[in-house]
Amino acid sequence: QRKRRKKIRKSLEDDLGPVTFEVLPPGDELDAAILLAVKEKSEWVDERGRHNSILGCARLPQFLSDMTRATGHARMMMTCLKAGGQPVSWELGLRFGTSHFGFITSHMNALTDYSAARLHMDLSQRLALKDGMRVFDLMVPHDAHKESWSSAMMGTNDYHLPLTSAGWVGGAVLAATQGGSFELSGVP
Repeated sequence: QRKRRKKIRKSLEDDLGPVTFEVLPPGDELDAAILLAVKEKSEWVDERGRHNSILGCARLPQFLSDMTRATGHARMMMTCLKAGGQPVSWELGLRFGTSHFGFITSHMNALTDYSAARLHMDLSQRLALKDGMRVFDLMVPHDAHKESWSSAMMGTNDYHLPLTSAGWVGGAVLAATQGGSFELSGVP
């Protein structure tokens, strides 16, 4: 992995310019980065035939921007990997206590072949350790690339809590088509 990341950095530097990694402070640059990161992630998801309704929500960028400015026990932060002064990848992470949750990772789709996100993940984890984080959670969904970065995994379950009879039927159909089970006591 270390050798691969070194090769990624060299390739980025040779083709695009010096590589930098930074935490973006709240402000206009961060707001613009959130918009671009969400746009690139949405396109990446669409290209793979997946669906993520949260990424498509028009209010998501403002919510994320507001979260980076919030004070309290949990805080949102965004890191950016740049090459030649231009962004190539981002990570929006949520920190709580000594845990870092990788909420959204994204990269410039036109630069996918550079695998900059692989270098970014290493730098994000190193920053989390330096900042005293003991847990770096890659969150769901399970993907092979996440498994290669992890020292442990924890199973998760999805729950469907319908608000209407139509929602109950939809949940049962979805569970049946995905090979799962659907149990709910009572129908609204």
